Amino acid sequence: MKLYIIGFMGSGKTYLGKLLGLKLNEAFFDLDREIERIQHQPIKTIFKEKGESYFRNLESELLLNLGKQGVIATGGGVVERDKNRTYLKGKDTITVWLNTEWSQILEHLKRSNERPLYNNSNAKEIYDLWKRRIRLYKECADIVINNPDIETLISSINIYTKLYSK
Repeated sequence: MKLYIIGFMGSGKTYLGKLLGLKLNEAFFDLDREIERIQHQPIKTIFKEKGESYFRNLESELLLNLGKQGVIATGGGVVERDKNRTYLKGKDTITVWLNTEWSQILEHLKRSNERPLYNNSNAKEIYDLWKRRIRLYKECADIVINNPDIETLISSINIYTKLYSK
């Protein structure tokens, strides 16, 4: 199974993805952590030294060539590229969008200094980015979880896989 978790930064992809992997007895991968491991540096350093475009190239390359089964948390901007959205909509993937309320996202973001887009932008720019990406997340999603928690996530995935075996 390749189950991708998408959503805006601070929506809970990594946290819920880890729990979901444990509950489903599946491996968990975080694309951002994999990029950091491969590049031997944190994402905020990659953004600062090489730029967002360089990071997005790495992200796309890893997404399209990961070759691993399990629960995979993506970065919030993975949906920005057409080829990534096409891949996430593919027949061999299940894509879950964590549609978290803006107020909850903002609370999560305030507690982190590891998010280069958030830390280098003002609140209006981040809000506008979130609003713009909503349609991109919606386009890719097989399952939409509004204000996600682990039990709702598991139930929705179980129902989906029973009804729509890809």
